[in-house]
This record gives sequence, structure tokens and C-alpha cells, in this order.
Amino acid sequence: MKNNLLVLLCLSLAASTAAQELLFQGEELIFPTSQAHGQMFSAVLVTKNKKVIVFDGGRHKDNAHLISIIKQYSDTVDLWILTHAHGDHTDQLVEFINATPDALKVKQICYNFPPLDWIAKHEKGSEPEAKRIYDALEKTTIPKTIVKKGDVFELDGIHIEVLNEPDLAILANPVNNASLVFNVAFAGKKLLITGDIGVQMGDKLVKECPEKLVSDIVVMSHHGQHGANKNFYAATKMSIAVWPTPQWLWDNNNGGGPGSGPWVTNYVKCWLQDLKVKRQYVTTKEVRLK
Repeated sequence: MKNNLLVLLCLSLAASTAAQELLFQGEELIFPTSQAHGQMFSAVLVTKNKKVIVFDGGRHKDNAHLISIIKQYSDTVDLWILTHAHGDHTDQLVEFINATPDALKVKQICYNFPPLDWIAKHEKGSEPEAKRIYDALEKTTIPKTIVKKGDVFELDGIHIEVLNEPDLAILANPVNNASLVFNVAFAGKKLLITGDIGVQMGDKLVKECPEKLVSDIVVMSHHGQHGANKNFYAATKMSIAVWPTPQWLWDNNNGGGPGSGPWVTNYVKCWLQDLKVKRQYVTTKEVRLK
């Protein structure tokens, strides 16, 4: 009863689905909604001069939709950044490379994945989806960069810093914890892309580089549940949270109605309420920040 009361108290926490005020200086930040039932992550950052940066991409079924969003601005992706090797983040790029490689020009793909045999040993269930993106990256002629901690990319006023690399010593939740985290600065604001990091990588970053976590906008790790811990979000001092979260997960609904599922989204909502996060956007509908 106590846990149910806690959840009910936090369900009043509001979430927005569209931008209400100007945040940037001509840039746009788009978070598409999933074109399938499952959770996924995809983000498009468009610079003031219409350069395009893509983070992850989503699932196979998200490919056509993502291409259509990008083509509203350009026929070129200047930088395509992958956080980790799970299919709900990378299968769209697999589909793009295998089925629609001429739909867009891509100048560079950036990533840093653990060895496939490490995934096979420590998270066997993720080996097939990891192999799909490894094979696609091997196949494509698009230039590729294996990024390292501390690497910096500059593009049309956008500053992107890589905050970590996969830590092969972290064997809890291993592929999610191998996610890269990116500090993205532009228009006087900071955006934190967290991938699917879990508690262990989140705690490591809080210990190693807390000052680089401070951000205006934070993408909630692992779709807002079973990701980074409350102390990680506290370190970010965020004022805006973006949840890459479908409706059923936002509602913790396994088919039996809101609150019927095993997920912990409602408890994470309570964390953000405690941290006095001013605004939250959820990708139950497309989110566009300008």
C-alpha cells in the first residue's frame, strides 16, 4: 500500500509533448516517436545552417519515418552517432544501410562498441542484434570513426564531447552500461545524451566527471527506467528531461491498465519531482525543441 501511494502521489507530475518557448538560436532538436510498439531511441539535431546530426535511430520500422524527418532539412547527415549496440537504437541504421543506402548521404558514423565475443560471453541474448549492426558497419562504405573518451566534434556551432568508453570490467547490465554518453553544447545550452547507461556507468561518470554532466536538457537513460540512478540525474542539475518512452512504458501498462506492469517509470517520475525538474517531454508524441 505504501508503494502504491507513493506512485499515486507522483502521477500528478506533468509531462509536455511539444515545445512551448524558444530555447535555441535557430537550431532544432527532434525526438521522433516509435513507429512500432516497442521502446526505441532516436534524435535529430539540426544546426542553424541546416547541418544534420543523428543520434542512434531506432528500430527497423523507424527507418522511413526518420528519413522523412531528415529530408525536411537536408539530404545529408553530417554526423551519425551511435550510443551502443542494442537493436532498439541501431536496427534503423541497419535497415538504412541494407535497404535504402541511397536515400541520404551520410558523411560519418561514430561509435565505440565492445568486441562481439565479449557480448556473446556476457550478454548472450544481445549477440544477434549486436551482430546485425557490426555486420552493417562492416558492409557500408560510409566513413566510420571509433571514438574515444575526450574526443570532441565541432559542427556549425555544435560542440560534442565523448564522456566515456565501454568499460569491459562492468559485467552488470553489460551492453547497456557500455553506452557512450555525449555532452552536446550549442546556443548557450547543454544537452546530455545518455544512451542506456545503467547504475554502474552512471555512478562512474558521477565520480569521474561530475562537472561534464551538468546540463540543461537530459535524455533519460534506458527509456526512463532501470537506467541511471537518482544520484546521476541529481548531478546533471537538469531543468528539462526528455523521455524516449512509448505510452505503455510511460504508464507502466502491461495490458492490464496503468500501473499493471513491472517497470519503474513511476518511481523515476518521483525522482524528477524531488529534483524539481521544470519540464518533461515524452516521445508518446514527437517532441520538437527549438
